[in-house]
Amino acid sequence: MLKLAVSLGKWRPRVLTGAAALMLTATGQGAFGSTINVTSTSGGTGGPSCTLRDAIAAANGDVPSGGCSAGSGVDSIVLPSGAMITLVQVDNATHGANGLPVVTSTIVVEGNGATIGRSTAPATPVFRILHVDATGDLTLANLTITNGKITVPLVLGEGGGGILNWGNLTVTDSSVIGNDATAPIGFGFPEGGGISSPGTLLVERSTISGNRAGQGGGICAGWYLGGPIIPATTLVNTTVSGNSDDGNSGGGILYAQGILRLRSSSIIDNRGGIYNNFNSGGTVQNTILTRNGPYNCAGSLAFTSMGYNLTDDSTCGFLSGPGDQPNVANPQVGPLQDNGGPTATHALLSGSSAIDAGDPAGCADANSSQLATDQRGAPRSADGGGGFGNRCDIGAFEFDSLLPNGSPCSSDAQCASHLCTDGVCAVPVGAPALSPTMLLLSVAILGLIGMYSLVLGPRCRARSDEDSETQ
Repeated sequence: MLKLAVSLGKWRPRVLTGAAALMLTATGQGAFGSTINVTSTSGGTGGPSCTLRDAIAAANGDVPSGGCSAGSGVDSIVLPSGAMITLVQVDNATHGANGLPVVTSTIVVEGNGATIGRSTAPATPVFRILHVDATGDLTLANLTITNGKITVPLVLGEGGGGILNWGNLTVTDSSVIGNDATAPIGFGFPEGGGISSPGTLLVERSTISGNRAGQGGGICAGWYLGGPIIPATTLVNTTVSGNSDDGNSGGGILYAQGILRLRSSSIIDNRGGIYNNFNSGGTVQNTILTRNGPYNCAGSLAFTSMGYNLTDDSTCGFLSGPGDQPNVANPQVGPLQDNGGPTATHALLSGSSAIDAGDPAGCADANSSQLATDQRGAPRSADGGGGFGNRCDIGAFEFDSLLPNGSPCSSDAQCASHLCTDGVCAVPVGAPALSPTMLLLSVAILGLIGMYSLVLGPRCRARSDEDSETQ
């Protein structure tokens, strides 16, 4: 079979999941608080429309702000569908410059595919996008955080180019891309280009990519010298890709202290995969680490394998669990791209050692609950032809041997959602498919009908004056 990056159509996730799903009702009033609808894409404040800055202030203080209604307890902020919210100025300087108010309460932001980004204009000041305080609990769903930038010396807890989390942060069905946490030469190595989290972090069905930092380019998990809480970071069905660092301390993830749990995730194409700094404990299961030069794993390596992991080198010396596959020469993984769903993923290519090589009991999250879908929302445990039957695949992407639209084929059974027509998956299921012969016959019949009409002429005509006189 051809080596194709397989997509099972444009899989779409649930709009809200977990605690976020409980927030909204048809009336606009959340089960535990208010729903604040952002009506402006402005990054400013003060009304008359409801901006995101004002919405966060209203949710934090349970008072009206700008054009936004007052929050009430646990609030949901709903962004306009597909909006681009551009931030152009610093809102506050808590632990570094922030483009939005610090989150101090419990808030769910339903993005509806929106993007929140720092302006790319040359005169835009430097600031991160979001900061979650120790009292804050923030859920981000269905949105993109991009172009945040923080430039600070090495000050503990003040990194995070995109997001700094001191409290509780959940990121679902979202992307954190192109953020930066760096410092001038000689001023240390700020941590966490995408996310720096001394607090509790859960990332599900999301992509962390293209971020840069002094250390921990994608994510800095934990806090170097210990903090007020024991930090915990969990990634499930998540892709960490294309991130880099300047200090050779985890281009993908710098794991500083606390607990790190990786479940059914893909750590690929970073400048260094995972760096464990202080012998902190962590567990890895059903996860693929590949193409993370110069190493997939480095530091203390105080991880525990829960089994069914795959790497393409020998740097992850803890991989001795059931089903582990260290040092696979070519895992056959595609580039980061749109393979369906709301976030970019690395597709498994046909023949990959990760196909059908996950836990026979099923891929599970950090709470041992079975995962029904992969990062895109495609069904888990599909038989991809890896020789192990209907076992889930290793990583965030579930391969299926069915081909997407536009792929070469020889029969309808090979196509995921289209019929095989003239050697290509091209006609949607349910639509009539015409072979070349039938198409030519149809054209010929239409041509004969046209000639017949021209020869016989119209059957109805206006009466001439001669006709009128004979009557």
